[in-house]
Amino acid sequence: MRTINRYNEVVPENLEQLDELLHPDYKHLTPPTGMTPTREGIKSYFRMVDMAIGGFRFNVKDTLIDGNKVVQRWTITGTHEGEFLDIPASGKEVEFDGISILELRDGKIYRDATIADTMSLMQQIEAVPALG
Repeated sequence: MRTINRYNEVVPENLEQLDELLHPDYKHLTPPTGMTPTREGIKSYFRMVDMAIGGFRFNVKDTLIDGNKVVQRWTITGTHEGEFLDIPASGKEVEFDGISILELRDGKIYRDATIADTMSLMQQIEAVPALG
């Protein structure tokens, strides 16, 4: 659990420390649009999110542990202050949820299956219309 706690603390502020936490064979099983499923890919993605969402806050709501797997439900909050996936800054406050299933190997994160509610984020920054 120490690895997971450190991971939650370093993202996105100390991305250089991710190499200590991610297994050399790390693979993101559900990479976001445009992201390669590698260690370098996730670092690049977190840099983009950090630049796009000012005041980025990562808040873990629930954590479940089963052997070498950790499931977390989380929320990200902040302000859309920079370009995100070619969408210019809107200045809108945002909050969106996600779930991560992380598998550990040799004390490091080996596999990552993360799903985020990007539709909600896109609606909040008015990149797509809200339903209803």
